[in-house]
Amino acid sequence: MLWFLGRHLFHNFWFERSIFAYGWMTGVVGIGVLLLRIVDPQLKSKTLQDYGLAFVGISPLEILLIVVVPPLVARQIILAPAIVIVVIAAACFALSAYLVGWYRTPPGELRPGEQEIIDDLK
Repeated sequence: MLWFLGRHLFHNFWFERSIFAYGWMTGVVGIGVLLLRIVDPQLKSKTLQDYGLAFVGISPLEILLIVVVPPLVARQIILAPAIVIVVIAAACFALSAYLVGWYRTPPGELRPGEQEIIDDLK
């Protein structure tokens, strides 16, 4: 999923952004930062700055999920929240594909901005 969605959703530096998102979604932000520092030790991709800005919009949704879902699950209301979360996630992906588009560059082709960073590393 990381390979497919990352390549299609992120305009450039898709691997760095995807690996950070994977770490964030499977643990805490610290895991995402650790994985990002492994693949981008000098932080040339600007992934942390982009996610820092994005977190301002994501945090209310995360707080809502943390407050609303556990009491429902404690009352054994599991299917309804799961369906709502999956539908919202699918709608977010569809909206992203509609508004921004899916990137269909071949795996070996560099995207805008990547060549300059690679040249700086040499």
